[in-house]
Amino acid sequence: MPTPPRTPTILRLLAMLLAIAMAPPALAQFGSDDPFGGGGQTAGPPGSAPNVVEVSAFANKTVASPGDQLAIAVVLDITPPWHVWPNKPEPVPGVDGLTQVPTEVRVTFVDGDEARAVLGPVQYPEMHEVFFDASFGAGTQIVPIRVYEGRAIAFVPVVIPADAPLGDLVFTLDVSSQACDESTCLQPDGSTIRLTLPIVSLEEAAAATGPNQQTLALFQGFDASILARVAAGEFVGLGGSSDWTFTDFGLNLSLSTDGMLGFGAMLLVAAIGGFLLNLTPCVLPVIPIKIMGLSKSAGDKKKTAMLGLIMSLGVVGFWIAIGAAISFIAGFNAISSLFQTGWFAIVVGLVIGIMGLGMFGLFTVKLPQAVYMVNPRHDTAHGSFLFGVMTAILSTPCTAPFMGSAAAWAATRDAGITMSVFAAIGAGMALPYLILSLNPAWVKKVPKTGPASELVKQVMGIFMIAVAVFFLGTGLAPFLSEPTSPPFQAYWWGVAALVGAAGLWLAVQTFRISKKIPPRVVFGAGGLLLAGAGFFAAAKVTDHGPVAWVYYTPEAMEQARADGKVIVVDFTAEWCLNCKTLEATVLHSDAIAGLLNSDSVVALKVDLTGDNPDGQALLRAYGQVAIPALAIEGPGLTQTGPVVFNAYTPGQVSDAIEAARGRVAAR
Repeated sequence: MPTPPRTPTILRLLAMLLAIAMAPPALAQFGSDDPFGGGGQTAGPPGSAPNVVEVSAFANKTVASPGDQLAIAVVLDITPPWHVWPNKPEPVPGVDGLTQVPTEVRVTFVDGDEARAVLGPVQYPEMHEVFFDASFGAGTQIVPIRVYEGRAIAFVPVVIPADAPLGDLVFTLDVSSQACDESTCLQPDGSTIRLTLPIVSLEEAAAATGPNQQTLALFQGFDASILARVAAGEFVGLGGSSDWTFTDFGLNLSLSTDGMLGFGAMLLVAAIGGFLLNLTPCVLPVIPIKIMGLSKSAGDKKKTAMLGLIMSLGVVGFWIAIGAAISFIAGFNAISSLFQTGWFAIVVGLVIGIMGLGMFGLFTVKLPQAVYMVNPRHDTAHGSFLFGVMTAILSTPCTAPFMGSAAAWAATRDAGITMSVFAAIGAGMALPYLILSLNPAWVKKVPKTGPASELVKQVMGIFMIAVAVFFLGTGLAPFLSEPTSPPFQAYWWGVAALVGAAGLWLAVQTFRISKKIPPRVVFGAGGLLLAGAGFFAAAKVTDHGPVAWVYYTPEAMEQARADGKVIVVDFTAEWCLNCKTLEATVLHSDAIAGLLNSDSVVALKVDLTGDNPDGQALLRAYGQVAIPALAIEGPGLTQTGPVVFNAYTPGQVSDAIEAARGRVAAR
């Protein structure tokens, strides 16, 4: 056998996979990014009502010097009678399932300026109480809500370290909000402002002219006592709203990540989400392969620990690379961005297919060196690292509980926060493999050779080829269909055939290699059940179901709004297995399908399998960066804005549709 390639080659392969996924053109996340100089800049939101909320930013010093302390005022001038939701929206009495898009100020640095300033938590303005009619046709029900209105000012505390180099310090402030009046809510919108603060010597600062009185008057509400705590290192400088909210499946949890304790809790949640990735259908097939690989070296504790550690580094390295891509590459704002170009899925499918074929002994003959780059031995350092990378890649079509919402939250933070959260996801996912490698006695009982281990290897190899067909199919789908028409799905029958073959092979070979009744019953029946389940799953996935979906176009959306219809928007993709599961179990249920097909409802499907700029723009308009996502809007929600779910139950969908019709659903 030729000598497998060195680790740097493996790293280059990972870089190539990520580079392919990063090809789409840059997209601004919150609208135009207009550079400004000086201490006060202004930008209006680029949405349909540009004069509703005007955003500006001012520093209370025109220049700063090393060791200085100051503040930035972010001013929202809201045109009456409009208001915006506060940073921490409160539940509206009598209205369940309402999605209130919070006002958020996120501050990042330009050109590596993170070391030149420390940010404290944003101080948001006081809320004002207003009243609106929440009756939705069920009688008069005037309820109070707390909002920002008129002029609302948020403050960002800033401390300049004593050793900060001189020169221009450039901040980028992303300000997002949702404006509403007494009768309607606009789509969530935002502004991006670039603010420049010169850092000069003490002598130059003393001679500089300060801001005018009108600017200084903006800072009357700023609590300057926070600056001492920032200088003492009490805060991690999250920059924007640090709350993480989890609302899937009826759970309503909120976690404040302010301070080291809160941020540590956030990392723990992300790690739990990463750990749960190992229990998804995407990853489960490869776990026996790794256990068998570790069993070969179980007699050598040091080698087993080393291989497990290197595999863990491969898992963590992949997720850190995803965090870096989200942080530094425009247009790459979620894990799903990997699949927005079909080439990424095709390359992954080819690599996994070669690995699967290798499990049948295909590479016992001498093949080109490039083949061994993608199918190295599991008892080598580079083989373990690549296996870790491939394990992490396999998890991307599945989103575990907590992990998806934690990753979406992290995608809107600054680079340090984003990469820390994704590193925690990787660490949580890698933890089981590391624990196994540090306890080789646990895997010693796994047969190293023999008919049983060979059968497991063969069945897992067929599974790997089935996974390869899945990735190849999802990669080809964007080239074989348009976002406005049903997607290409024939490859699912190839996946089903391979899963069925794996099940039948398991059943037949169990009878051949074992004379004992229990293994024959358990594995024989399990194999037959697996074979049937593969074809059943393919039939469910390729069945367009009972809902009369209309594929999304901006024109279809405008017509539905003009007709006063309730609009249900399902964001999905062929590679999103969670989307498929929610669609089959919730949206295709008899009760929900009946609602979606009713005359007062328009069911729109947004297919994000490939490049779909209109669909991506609509997803961002609902304040989302990743799928699954289901948005519901209608005449009954004009005062409160659309309801958006990332995971949902039939009851939640039914209640939201009834509220959108103008009726409060009975509970």
